[in-house]
Amino acid sequence: MKDRQLLSKSGLLILFMIMLWVLACSKILDTTDSLPFHANNYIIRELPYGQRPYTGEPVVSLKYQEIHPTDEQGVILFLYKEQAYYHPVNIAQWTLGFLDSYDQTGDPEYLERAELFARKLREIAIEVKEALYFPYTFDIPVHGHPVDQMVAPWYSGMAQGQSLSAFVRLYSVTGKRDYLKASENIFQSFFYLREESDPWTAFTDTSGYYWIEEYPMEVPGRVLNGFIFAIYGLYDYYLLTRDLASRQLLRASITTIQSYLCEYRNEGGISYYCLKHRHQDGGYHMVHIGQLYTLYHITGDDYFLEMAHSFEADYP
Repeated sequence: MKDRQLLSKSGLLILFMIMLWVLACSKILDTTDSLPFHANNYIIRELPYGQRPYTGEPVVSLKYQEIHPTDEQGVILFLYKEQAYYHPVNIAQWTLGFLDSYDQTGDPEYLERAELFARKLREIAIEVKEALYFPYTFDIPVHGHPVDQMVAPWYSGMAQGQSLSAFVRLYSVTGKRDYLKASENIFQSFFYLREESDPWTAFTDTSGYYWIEEYPMEVPGRVLNGFIFAIYGLYDYYLLTRDLASRQLLRASITTIQSYLCEYRNEGGISYYCLKHRHQDGGYHMVHIGQLYTLYHITGDDYFLEMAHSFEADYP
């Protein structure tokens, strides 16, 4: 009888411990996969490499230094007002271009160049609360508006996203842990919002939508192409890690685009570059169209396909 009582008590204790473990695990999953932003339940597709952003482009010339200004190591420089600067987006884009050329040709020099440019990105980065940011070291007025002057050092969500894509893809190609660590640190920056961080490149609006800013200003500009380029970085990171929080952040970002996209459309004309200045540019209109097709391929949501067609009809 005593043995049965002991068995019963031990069984109840085991059952109780299992219940506690299940509740604890459930809580962890809930907090990981639930962020305080609007997020539609998109199915995130894993596109083949050749259908992902920054792929299938013309092979980069390895004689680029004959055409473009570079430093002594061969890293691209940006000339502005007769001064040379490291431009984070330019360096990240060249890194991605070298990686795509390496994929197409197998020429190891492309991989060497990609790693050279990535080292420069890591060198110029600053670390804040274990997050990496890539500073711009020159002042620039957005669209020439002196009121909206970006004062150095300033940071860009587009630079964060494209640098994230570059380091994720470098890790996928080389397996070097330093690139994975850099990717993790860049990804962390997307959680530090304007209300709680300096620097910042992301914020939530009064309606609870999550935005990534190309030009973080007191009154955000909400640049469409820069936001979507940043989304590509989140997409690359999610495909690499399958992290639940990255999936939800990716969904939240795409949800914002879907919710506000009509405001960028100028029916019968060129779409707006941003919502603040409503600047229009035919080249960026074409960029928007390509990006909407990409969001359709990533999510399978027909809305993005329909809007891509609408943008095309507005300005063929």
